[in-house]
Amino acid sequence: MSLRITETTGRDGTTLVVDGRLSGDEVGELTRASESAAPPLTLDLAGLLFADSQGVDALREISARGAKLRHVPPYVSLLLEMNSKTASAAATRRGRSPKAG
Repeated sequence: MSLRITETTGRDGTTLVVDGRLSGDEVGELTRASESAAPPLTLDLAGLLFADSQGVDALREISARGAKLRHVPPYVSLLLEMNSKTASAAATRRGRSPKAG
């Protein structure tokens, strides 16, 4: 299974249900779907089977734009947390606050 994105829109905004593998070319598909979705946006990741580093980066970027991540698989949650801590530590080493960018 590659990637399947199912969009539902209601009075509470848009939910994108993400099923399958989020890697390579599929990352662009999710990015496009999230950019065209009516806010507020929620990503339901209950059916996410795999995400490579590009996929995790895309989830982080979509979340940073205000999307809520729901039903995040434990391994994806760990990768999001690990990468966030790594970026924070790198910014601190450069003498900057991680939020200062």
